[in-house]
Amino acid sequence: MLGGVQYTLYVPIFSRVFPHTVAFSKLPWRSKFKDLKGGLGAAAQVCIDQFLYHPFMYFPAFYTIKELVTKDYPDVYNAVFVEYAGNMREDVTALWKIWLPTTCISFFFLPLWLRIPWSACTSLVWTIVLSGMRGGSDGGQPVLEDGEGLAVISGKSLNLFEADWEDTHIDPVDMDPHLAHTTLTASGLDRKGIVKLISQAIHETGGNVTVSKMNRLGNQFVMMMTVSFDGDKVSKRSMENAVRKAAAGPPGMGKDGDIQVIFNSLKHRSTARRQSEFVTGIKLKVTGPCAPGIVADFATMLHNVGCNIERLDSYNKVKSGQRHFHLHVDAGADREFSEMEIKAIKEQTSALRVKYNLHKHDVGILRRKRVALNA
Repeated sequence: MLGGVQYTLYVPIFSRVFPHTVAFSKLPWRSKFKDLKGGLGAAAQVCIDQFLYHPFMYFPAFYTIKELVTKDYPDVYNAVFVEYAGNMREDVTALWKIWLPTTCISFFFLPLWLRIPWSACTSLVWTIVLSGMRGGSDGGQPVLEDGEGLAVISGKSLNLFEADWEDTHIDPVDMDPHLAHTTLTASGLDRKGIVKLISQAIHETGGNVTVSKMNRLGNQFVMMMTVSFDGDKVSKRSMENAVRKAAAGPPGMGKDGDIQVIFNSLKHRSTARRQSEFVTGIKLKVTGPCAPGIVADFATMLHNVGCNIERLDSYNKVKSGQRHFHLHVDAGADREFSEMEIKAIKEQTSALRVKYNLHKHDVGILRRKRVALNA
């Protein structure tokens, strides 16, 4: 279909609107640089194709067809005026990176008969890129068969969630119950080498860092670690003393230069005793403008469906001069969700996407049979 539309636009329509097109396409390359009228006509064709046809005809048609094909109850208005409107900047920028240079080559240098084969080759590359960006269903049918599987997916592709499912969050206390575990939280004035000093002290005293997260916030340093060790062979007190010594400020700074370190022993929690042979997991990955309330609203939504948040990461990035807020959440529940609950989660997350103008919004609801942990 795309090839037919492109042929109609590139050959019959452009040939009539720009009568000099055929003559210009037959000129030798050197002569084309001297033909001002033909060059202006070619530039106008590029502008119509890239700044009118693709943004306002091609992409709306793509989102409409995708909505009709992948949804039992399609909402074309939402697909075009909400989903595409949110993705427009990213979609059109990606399109121009590929199509703008190839279209310039087509209209300025190629004869008419070669334009469609040239566009077909470009379309092959573009289809791969577009499939990676916007392929897959934004809300597939519930699959509630026994065993491990996917209940709902929204976003780019099934593969993303199938791969991530093996990474469902299980904390080290559950994975290694025969070891002792402690958390280490450290904060203070940031300085070079502090992560190296603390992690080295843990390693040298017999500890193993299993989970860690660190951020520099302004002039402050904040870090969280989970450390596992053999309680029969390793002295927890010796490890704590070594870490506090490593975290002490350099000479001359006094207490102001010290990194404040707090240790807390970890034990199994009662919620580790599962009530069902299945576990349901929810994975959220959203990106959008930084706005107050995003974390609170998504956390509230997960709480209302009975999920416990196992892991949450949020951070800001700057891309092309624009600030973007990223939120990644893994949550779990010890029961199976009904189809009505799945539908409600889809509706709530879609509403939050519109509320916060999120340009990326992946939501997966997965379940599998529980695998017994090592005793």
